[in-house]
Amino acid sequence: MSRVFIESQYPAATSMARVLSREMYEGAFPSWAAETCGGAGGLQPPSLDIGGMVTIRNYALVLPGLAGVLLGFVAGVWCLTRAKPSLRGDFSWGFGLMWFGTMNVVGLPLYCWVRSDVALYDELYAATLSFTMCACISAIFALLSNCGHIDDGEQGTHGTLMSVCLFILIVTSSLTQRASVAGKDSTPQMLLELLYFLCIALLAPFMVYRWARSSTGGAWMFIALAALVTMALSPLLDAPLCWALGASAAPHAAVAAWAAVDVMVAALWMQHRAWRAAAAVAEASQRAGVADKAKEIEDNKEEASKKTD
Repeated sequence: MSRVFIESQYPAATSMARVLSREMYEGAFPSWAAETCGGAGGLQPPSLDIGGMVTIRNYALVLPGLAGVLLGFVAGVWCLTRAKPSLRGDFSWGFGLMWFGTMNVVGLPLYCWVRSDVALYDELYAATLSFTMCACISAIFALLSNCGHIDDGEQGTHGTLMSVCLFILIVTSSLTQRASVAGKDSTPQMLLELLYFLCIALLAPFMVYRWARSSTGGAWMFIALAALVTMALSPLLDAPLCWALGASAAPHAAVAAWAAVDVMVAALWMQHRAWRAAAAVAEASQRAGVADKAKEIEDNKEEASKKTD
């Protein structure tokens, strides 16, 4: 259930939430739902044994994870190979989508295979968080570029975006190493989780702003916002799903969250494609108008020259 997943991935935040308001935390993530529908062993993620050799935890996440890998790399390559200085957003969207695809690549073994007592787990954990943050920051750059506030076709913008992502990678790696020594309830772990949640939270207002400014592709942006809300609220489905479906409800909320992220990213890509197509038409019309104006000026010059002769 979501409680199992959230407490394993964000131990400092959930620990603080329990301290601040245990009643509210239990209301959102009741222990009875986790014990009843959390898989074999009570508060353990549902797992699937394959031939008695490999155990896949949270096996229902494999499908949306693979979909995220495919979406990230296909859409990322699409944007990067079509990047034009005159059409803003291609580089930032492509950069962010590649981060998203890579995040899914490392997220699958983190959530579904590698045990938390293995050294590789901390490396995958740091990579997943940092790649997610880089994807969010890149999306913010892309949204600002689509709105005309920055130009991601310039080398300076490329360097700024890459520098921010490099900073995130270094800080995340450092905090993860410190947290592995100090403990999961330590200050480094709390700072790591706060940085992660901050990057995700920052994306929402920029999406709303882009939706308000959208003259093309507004429906896709609405779908993206709806998916973001679904992702944020999906953990609260634990109790009703467990009550309605029993033990079979275990993976549903987590699948809904990951699938909602995939839908959000796909909708953002489609919104950019719609905006890009409209911008390309406008650019072509402008060039045609300039060419017609130049031809008109040249014709007037020739006519004036004939009259002079």
